[in-house]
Formats: sequence, C-alpha cells, structure tokens
Amino acid sequence: MRRAALATTIVLLTALTASCSSSASSSGGATGGSSSGGTVSITVGYQPDLHGGAPVLIAQQQGFFKKVGLNVTLQQFSSGPPLFTALKSGSLQFGYEGSGVAASVINGGGEILTVDSLNYGDEVIANPGIASVADLRGKTVGVDLGTSAQMILDLALEKAGVPVSSVNEVNFTPAAGAAAYESHHLPALALWVPPIVPAVKAVAGTKVLVTDRQFTPVYEFPQFWLAMKSYAQANPEVVTKFLEAWIMADDWRASHLNQDVSIVSAATQVPASSLQAQIPATEWLTGTQLAADYANNTEYTWYSKLEQFFVQDKLMTSAVPPAQFIDTSYFMAAMKADHL
Repeated sequence: MRRAALATTIVLLTALTASCSSSASSSGGATGGSSSGGTVSITVGYQPDLHGGAPVLIAQQQGFFKKVGLNVTLQQFSSGPPLFTALKSGSLQFGYEGSGVAASVINGGGEILTVDSLNYGDEVIANPGIASVADLRGKTVGVDLGTSAQMILDLALEKAGVPVSSVNEVNFTPAAGAAAYESHHLPALALWVPPIVPAVKAVAGTKVLVTDRQFTPVYEFPQFWLAMKSYAQANPEVVTKFLEAWIMADDWRASHLNQDVSIVSAATQVPASSLQAQIPATEWLTGTQLAADYANNTEYTWYSKLEQFFVQDKLMTSAVPPAQFIDTSYFMAAMKADHL
C-alpha cells in the first residue's frame, strides 16, 4: 500500500509540474508577446508606405530584428486610427502613426518612442471648377477622419477663413476615398501620398489646393513609432531592442531610397510610381540626426505647436507637456547598443 501511495504521489507531482510549466510558457512572461530561447515575439502594426512600412519591412528582410533577438509578426493597416485601436487592445506591441493621430495617442495613453521622419505629403485636391480652399464652402470633401489628412484640411480651412462646419467632411478609407474621387463621386479629397497619387492622375484638371509645406515652418509634421505607455514601462528592454533594430533599418532606408520603393511595393502591392512620390515629400532623418534632436528636445517644439491646433480643433481639451507622452530615453539607450 505504501508503494502504491508513493507511486500515486509521484504521478500527481509530475502532472502538477507539467501543468505549471505549460502555464508559464503560454503566458509569454512580462513582454506582452511570447519568448523562446531568449527571443521575444512581438507584433508590430505598419502602414503601406515608405514611412510607416519601410523600416519594419527592411528590418525583417535584412535580419535586424533577428540580430537583436526579436521574432516579429507584421500586421498591415490602411491608416492610423484602426492601428491605434489595435495597439490599445494589446494585439500589437508597437506601431506607426502619422502626425494627425497624435491627439488620439496623447488622449489614449500612447508613448511616442521616436519620430520616423517629417512629412510634407498630405494634400487637399479638387475637381476642375474648385480653384481655392475658399471654394470648398458648402462642398463635400472626402477625408479619413482623425488622420493627418483631416488636420491639413482643417488647417487650410482655418487659414482661408472658412468655418469647418460649412464643409461636409465625409469619412472614407484611403482606398475608398481615392476611388470615389476618381469616379467623380467626390468634388474634393484630402489624403496623403502615396494613395492620393492615382486619384490626381485619374481626373484631368485636378488642382492641388494645399499641402503640408504651406504651413511650415510654423508647423512641422512628425510621424512616429509608438507603444502604449504601460507596455513600454513594463518592458523597457524589449522597447530598446525594437528601437535598436529600427535605427539600423532607418539608416539603411535613408541610403537606399530606390530599393526601399521596391521592398515596400513588393510587400504591399502599392505601385512603385506612387511610392516614389513620397521621396521628395519627406525629410528623412537618420538615427544620428534624431539623437541630436532629442538631446535638444527639438521634438517637444514640434508637438507643442500641433497640440495648440488640436485644442483649437477640439480634439483635445488642453495641451499636455510633451514629456508626458514622449520618452526618447529608450531611443538614446538603443543608440549605445552593441549592434549600432
């Protein structure tokens, strides 16, 4: 009987040990992803262009993620608002956003980890017969609400003295908005390069009413990579690893712009001709340039000015000190990492 009891105890202990081991493995530790053999698995949201896609596609292709010990799953989004929703839900650990989504990020607990580049590729276009922003009064304008395209549209209306309430801003995804404009179902469209490029080409006599460049240097339009603040604070080593790989990819991107076009086009099926238009519409920033800006808190100035607009446009109730939603310490640590 003692031998039978001992055998039963051993079986129970073995089962309990296996159960604990299985539970620990499935939890993925504290990273929010899973880890195996020192490699951390994460999911990153990206957008199909040279800003929001190229760095992570390059890091995957060139092995930069693998080099720092990350196993990365990439998930594509057509614009920023749904990406940020996924980030908040925990289905993503990192993601990319344009400057127009900064208000949602600030309000929603996001942490900006690094600027990607400065964008000048947002445009408001119109059919022949609409000669200026002032002519948009009473018209319907297709726009992906909550994005940089809406921000440029609203800035343009303000500058022209046209109340936003006098314009019918109708929400469209980038693809649907471009298609509606091309088929003459929309008289005007606010969108960005690259998805706006075929729309401009499709309608003869299309006029570009405004771009980001008409608001610089009063405003700059930084697009950025982020995580949720709670995730970043709980997983500083993973954040630093992600940025280490990102910096390697960012530097590679800056010196291989034509190859970037091919890489992104192949991965996303966006025509190379549309992506090519992003090159002159961007101020590309290398890791060294970004580190110099962060040392002087230059990015604080960029976002503080945008916050003034967000408050005025009622996207925020009041401005927030940039240090509360930007943390470049992870980036500065990544610049000192072994692989750089």
